[in-house]
Amino acid sequence: MTLIYILSLLTVTGVFIPETKSDYWLIRSQDYIKTIYALLSLLLIGLFFAFSDFSIIDIVFIIVLAIAGAYCSTLILPFTPFWGKKIATASNSTDRPLQFFIFNVLQDNDRYKDTIKLIHDRNPDVVLLMETCHKWDTAMNPLREVYKYEKKAIQENKYGMLFLCKIPFNEAIVNYVVSKDIPSLEVSFNINDKEIRVFCLHPRPPILGEADYATNKDKEVVRTAKKIAQDFKDTDCILMGDLNDVAWSKASIIFKKLTGMQDPRVGRGFYATFPSYSPLKIPIDQVFCSPTLKLKEFEVLEDIGSDHLPIFISLQR
Repeated sequence: MTLIYILSLLTVTGVFIPETKSDYWLIRSQDYIKTIYALLSLLLIGLFFAFSDFSIIDIVFIIVLAIAGAYCSTLILPFTPFWGKKIATASNSTDRPLQFFIFNVLQDNDRYKDTIKLIHDRNPDVVLLMETCHKWDTAMNPLREVYKYEKKAIQENKYGMLFLCKIPFNEAIVNYVVSKDIPSLEVSFNINDKEIRVFCLHPRPPILGEADYATNKDKEVVRTAKKIAQDFKDTDCILMGDLNDVAWSKASIIFKKLTGMQDPRVGRGFYATFPSYSPLKIPIDQVFCSPTLKLKEFEVLEDIGSDHLPIFISLQR
């Protein structure tokens, strides 16, 4: 029973320690794995019923694990088909859909041809690639035969970004919201004679070796939200990228509250993308959009050498 006690204590601590509001990486990262903690809570309760003698301490652990599991479930249940959708499903409208291919390529990944092939196969209107260094930028030249418009911030520090588009831009900007070495992109174009403004983020994650605290990551998301709310409240907007965060985090909740934008995964599924090699993935590659847009398709695509899986999403007015 000692091992069950230890695992139970670690699980309960992992579930509730982010509620301390600390931005320290080890604490904030526990938010990412709430699905794992929900499963662990259920498993450990089963082990208590199988092996305990139901002493007072055992009963206390069972109750606390049940509370922890229920709490995790309240966070993840919206990302299941049992919940109401926040972004409506598109009808069979004749309006042109807007299709995106979103992919953190992993800078050291060299499967350039596989990436190009998958993009050609899916034929999106917009391609967003992250972690794009000069090698990746050059390797994507064949795409430029189709994607005539681009905005990029090519870097060698795993935070480069490349935005390729079939549609002419109204405006395309590289922003440095919190740090001079972490770019974000802001691109505007028209679809069906109406403006769409797209914000692309890839903030530094709160993990050992990258950032000790989640403060700057949260600032980048919240400052972008304030900009959208202040300057583009009447414009259809989309935020997308590897946000290095989950949809139930405090930053994601604040973003939705400030902008009124919603998550198309709500009421549909997790669409988890990271890490690509694990059966238990977390949904850190995200898309938020104005509720005036409707979802036609959302799909996680196959592994093409990165630690992230690509996303294909199709939206429609």
